Amino acid sequence: MSSTKASSVRSDSVSAPKWEFEHINFVVGNHGSVVESDFHTKLKKLDVHEGKKDKLFAGHVTQVCEAHNRMIVSFLHQVQG
Repeated sequence: MSSTKASSVRSDSVSAPKWEFEHINFVVGNHGSVVESDFHTKLKKLDVHEGKKDKLFAGHVTQVCEAHNRMIVSFLHQVQG
């Protein structure tokens, strides 16, 4: 009959992997403006495939415009009653 002995590993001999991160903000300027070159630079930092950048930008601008529209409609409802 064979017996196995569990190996013990000292906790100080094993190091956790090093993590590095960078916080990247995608911001909207005055009146919903989006700077395309800034947007593409940030996508490049995220290593986004070149062919997807225009589609992502278009989707981002669409969301910004829809949010801006909701704010305007809400304001008009409050003002006009």
